[in-house]
Amino acid sequence: MNNWQSVKLGSFVRYATDKITSDGFGLHNYISTENMLQDKAGICEAAGMPSTGFATHYSVGDTLISNIRPYFKKIWFADRDGGASNDVLVFKTDELDKKYLYYLLSQDEFFNYVMAGSKGTKMPRGDKEQIKQFAFELPSLPEQKAIAEMLSALDDKIEANRKESETLEAIAAALFKSWFVDFEPFDGKMSDDWKEGCLGDYCSIKSGFAFKSSWWQQHGVRVIKIKNITEKGFDLSDCSFVSDDKIPYARDFVALAGDLLIAMTGATIGKFAIIPQCEETLLVNQRVGKFFLGAEPLKKLPFLWCTLRQDDVFNEIINRGQGSAQPNISPTDIMTIPMIIPSDKVLCNFNEALCSFFEKITFNAAQNKKLAQIRDTLLPRLMSGKIRIPPFGGNK
Repeated sequence: MNNWQSVKLGSFVRYATDKITSDGFGLHNYISTENMLQDKAGICEAAGMPSTGFATHYSVGDTLISNIRPYFKKIWFADRDGGASNDVLVFKTDELDKKYLYYLLSQDEFFNYVMAGSKGTKMPRGDKEQIKQFAFELPSLPEQKAIAEMLSALDDKIEANRKESETLEAIAAALFKSWFVDFEPFDGKMSDDWKEGCLGDYCSIKSGFAFKSSWWQQHGVRVIKIKNITEKGFDLSDCSFVSDDKIPYARDFVALAGDLLIAMTGATIGKFAIIPQCEETLLVNQRVGKFFLGAEPLKKLPFLWCTLRQDDVFNEIINRGQGSAQPNISPTDIMTIPMIIPSDKVLCNFNEALCSFFEKITFNAAQNKKLAQIRDTLLPRLMSGKIRIPPFGGNK
C-alpha cells in the first residue's frame, strides 16, 4: 500500500467535551441514542429535550456514534451544529478528512471492535479509552478524500432517492386532504357517492403467520417482524429466517411490492411501511398486520396509505391498543375504525392518479437497498487498501 501508515485512532481524533445550553439547540438538532437509527441509517427528529438543559456541543463535519449497545451501529455525519446527549460520542478531527473519518468508523470492523471492549451485559457501553486504540491503515490525505468521494457518491444518490420519495409522499398527503378532508361530501345528509362505514369496508387485515420457534435459522427466507418496521421503512438487514419448505404454511402472508404492513404490538404500535420492490420472497410474522389489497396492491395502496396517515385514524389505533401492560391491537379493532367511504368511482380516480407515485417510492426503496449493499461491500476494501483508486494505485 506504499505510503499507507499503521496508526491508532486516538492519534488523530478527540472527543468533544464542550457543553451547550438548550438555547443553542432544539428538537431538530438534539441527538440522543433514541433518535439515532440502527444500521447506519442516520437520525430522525428528537422526541424530547434533555432534562438537564445541557448537551455536548457538536459541529458540522463531526461524526456522532451512540455508545450504548454498539451492535446497533448507530452513526451519523453531522450536517448541522447542535447538542448531543452524554451517551453519544462526538468524534472531532483536524488531521483526517472529516468524511473519511465517518466512513472509517462506519465499518462493521470498528463496531465489532467497540463491542469487544464494551462494558456491561444488559446494556453494553463502549470503552472510550479502548476505542482510541482502534488500529487501521491510513492513506494520504488526497487518497482519503478520493475514498470519501467515491462512497459519498453512493450515499448522495441514496439521499436523493429518499428525498424524492418524501416529496411524493407529501404530494399524496396534500391531494388526499384536498379530495377527502377539505371537501365536504354531504350537506346535512349523506351524498349517494359517499357512505358511513369503516376501514374494513375498503380492505381486510390479518395478523401474520405464527412461525414455530424451532423453524428459525440463520439463512433462508426472510420473515418480517415488528422490529423490522422502522421510522424510514423496512430494515431487512436484521431479519429472522425460515427454510423454503415453510413458505406453503404462510402462503397467505407472502409480502408483495406495494403491500402495507403495520405493527400491532408494543411501543411501535400503529407504525406502518410499504414493501419495496423485491426479488426475494418475504413472509410476515405474527403481530405484524398485513392489509390485503389484492394481487396488485399498488393499485389500492394510495387511499389506504393516506388514510392511515390521518391523525384521527392513527390516534384511534393507539387508543384501541391500550388497556394492557403492552399495547396491543387486533385486526378487528383496526377494521372497525369508522370512516367515510367514497364511491368506487372516486376511489378509483384517486388511486389511479397516485399509483405511479407509489410505484416510484417502492422502486426508490429497492434501489437504495442495492446502493447500500454496494457501498457496504466497497467500504472495507477501500479502507484496507484492497481496492485502490487511480491515480493512487492499481486495483488488486
